[in-house]
Amino acid sequence: MSTSLSDAVTQTIERETTALPPPSLDLASIRQQGDRRRRTRVAGAGVVAAVTVVAGMTLVSALRPDADTAQVVVPPMDFVQGARAFYDQDRHVMHLGGRTFPLSGIDGLDTHATVTSSGVVFFSDRQQPRLLQVDGHVIDLAAAPSSPDHDFHPSATAEVDGSRVAWLVKGDTLTLGITDTVSGRTTTPDLGERCATGCADLSLAAVDAGFAFLEGDEGSFAVPLDGGTPIEVADGRVTDARNRVILVDGRVPATVPAGLGEGWRFARAQGVESLLTFDGGHELYWSTVLPSTEPEGRRLRLDLPGGTSPFVAMDTDGSVLAALRGTKEQTYYDCEVPSGDCTRIGVLPNGSGDPMFIGVDG
Repeated sequence: MSTSLSDAVTQTIERETTALPPPSLDLASIRQQGDRRRRTRVAGAGVVAAVTVVAGMTLVSALRPDADTAQVVVPPMDFVQGARAFYDQDRHVMHLGGRTFPLSGIDGLDTHATVTSSGVVFFSDRQQPRLLQVDGHVIDLAAAPSSPDHDFHPSATAEVDGSRVAWLVKGDTLTLGITDTVSGRTTTPDLGERCATGCADLSLAAVDAGFAFLEGDEGSFAVPLDGGTPIEVADGRVTDARNRVILVDGRVPATVPAGLGEGWRFARAQGVESLLTFDGGHELYWSTVLPSTEPEGRRLRLDLPGGTSPFVAMDTDGSVLAALRGTKEQTYYDCEVPSGDCTRIGVLPNGSGDPMFIGVDG
């Protein structure tokens, strides 16, 4: 990753808007709008007040940054209809929350970053986890590793409601961070003996029902968010977990590990890029038809033009984002679940790259 998102956004916006008067941002109004929309703000860990060890995990108490001094890099966005995030690779333009702004010099938007109801989680070139909030501010979720492993690919994901964001970075050791978007606290659950050696290939698959699911070449395991011993889940790769449904690419275990508790079940993924709808009931994978994760369940069908396999992703409000690539242009849609009704939200001319959704390596 060549530069941080905050630097890149700031540089490109300054370059594009040098001749324009600066926007007038009413921060009090922004805060009121955010309260009405029930959008939470993640506290940064730039000023650390205390560090304690509780139940096998590190608790970092951080002071919330002053909203009047936090860096504003884009105008406030509107996530009421979901983030509706997609990226124009050829023209280096981000479409996010009803806004369009120039953005260049960032690698890994489709792999390392993730979109949540609180904004976009991304990483600096030193693996520092950061958040571009809905109100346009960029804040730090934690400090960068002291000696970042540049061969490691950081990853991030979030719970369905956006209440907790998980991120994975590697310096001298592997660190899993969980940031509570309401309180602003960040904790680092102990990975224990599971990652005493190795784990260099790990990435975050999902956060669901109190567990973070990590997957790699040696299988998948779950880490309790409130502390505890990691639980081996599957020999294959967990591709997603939603509403206590665990999607596995490879051999599906016959039974659910007892340590996860009641109400969990497995489903077989069609591939490593498979995703789940927020209720865990259906699978997204390169098709307008979403098969049920229940053996006798009904399929969902997205009301999209036929003939082309869509690029798909889940949006922050539980709808499905889809993109169809034609001979001259890429058309983006937002499709409701479970009706399958789709609304066109954007059209981009075709270029050298495939349609790109944030955090979805399709």
